Amino acid sequence: MLFKSLHVIEYAILTLLNFIALYRNVPTLIWEQAARYAGGFALVYAIFDEIHQTYVPTRSGKIEDVLIDCIGILSVYWLISFYEKYSKGTSSSLRARASQ
Repeated sequence: MLFKSLHVIEYAILTLLNFIALYRNVPTLIWEQAARYAGGFALVYAIFDEIHQTYVPTRSGKIEDVLIDCIGILSVYWLISFYEKYSKGTSSSLRARASQ
């Protein structure tokens, strides 16, 4: 159970860091595009990580782990969309913070 929750946290952090990197450095992307690209990258990484684990003798790749990773990815997407929705018109919006 602990290791499964670490999967969620790990992929949430990966998605968030990718989102921040994309959103700050590609000014043509709106927040939703940056969040989708970040989530897509994290999903592809999760799939390839499980494929890689099938070649490691002491590990096994499982589709369940990819689904657990998706919980972390989707939770960050939800948090970003929630934040963007409720910070409209304030100086705390994501684009305003990214330009500081």
